[in-house]
Amino acid sequence: MPELSLTDSIITSLNENVKLFQPYEVEQILLPDNASCLAVQAFLKICNLPFEVEMRWNAEFMSPSGRVPFIKCGAFVVSELEPVVQFAANKGVTLCGRLSTEEKAEMRAYMSLITNVLVNAELYISWLDEETFNAVTKVRNSSVYPWPLGWLQTRAKRNAVAKRLKALNWHDKTLEQVLADVEQCCSSLSQRLGDRDYFFGTSLCEDHCDFMSELMDEIIDKVHEIANEDKHDFEMLVYPTENCDDDCTRISRTNDYLDTIDENDDLNDNDPSIRSPEVRFTSDADSDGVVNDKLLGEDVVVNDDYQTVSVSLDVTESRPTELDALVFGHVFTIITTRLPCRKLAEAVRRHESLVSLAKRVDEKYFKRP
Repeated sequence: MPELSLTDSIITSLNENVKLFQPYEVEQILLPDNASCLAVQAFLKICNLPFEVEMRWNAEFMSPSGRVPFIKCGAFVVSELEPVVQFAANKGVTLCGRLSTEEKAEMRAYMSLITNVLVNAELYISWLDEETFNAVTKVRNSSVYPWPLGWLQTRAKRNAVAKRLKALNWHDKTLEQVLADVEQCCSSLSQRLGDRDYFFGTSLCEDHCDFMSELMDEIIDKVHEIANEDKHDFEMLVYPTENCDDDCTRISRTNDYLDTIDENDDLNDNDPSIRSPEVRFTSDADSDGVVNDKLLGEDVVVNDDYQTVSVSLDVTESRPTELDALVFGHVFTIITTRLPCRKLAEAVRRHESLVSLAKRVDEKYFKRP
């Protein structure tokens, strides 16, 4: 009989037999739990790991940590996002393998910031804000229990949340102080995200200026070498777009429009405004054709005898990590959950880059009818 190792069994389970357990979405789940569940779902979807969502009224009591969500993968049961991320990484599935040690440490710091601020703010609004507690939390949390068990369980859970917030010095904060902490947290996240699609990844103007400068020097040296061998004159044409980043001007004149080099060939084919740089060679006698190129804003010499050499650069795109999944879970839940107290949602909505990130992840990985 062939032997099947434990590792092989786990990897097979990751691909075929993952179940995610959470409370009922419609009538039971609360704001903090819904954010955590969405974050784990986003992580699994970004990793392209198939899974099934199983809703249970007692999911938190089934969880080994007492918190939702948790996944069941073969014989393994793992709860909450960070343990799930670590579990997947141990099996060779990771979203941050391309990050440097410094970037990984920075990512963990931002994830800790979210846990210490947004999660506590969600707990505060749900359980300590009287209007939200009476209108939403108490009703939803007790809906799956018979009376008086629902009343007793809700009271016990509120006491547990209050005890946690007291230990973290959040219990005695005013709503304005909570919102100020949320504002500061979102500002830090927005500043880190900037104009990127996701938090981590290569940004051409910021991360690759030196690399591009060296690369263009090598290209120019090679062009000179080829031209001297063939005894041809040559010129390099670089096509810009209107959205060129001004920061690139600090490199050199040649590199002003390097951000028009798109790593996706399909985009280049479909968008005439995105054109790759070209190196053209011509003999001394060939210069009888002239056209006006509006992109360059100057006259460009063209001839049928030109030989065109296209230069393509492989620039790593910004890609989502578990930090993006965590931010998506909390931001999307906060801005889409209807609560009597709308101040938390309003504070988050003021940060358009975070809202855009949440919409981007939702549209790409959560295909809704």
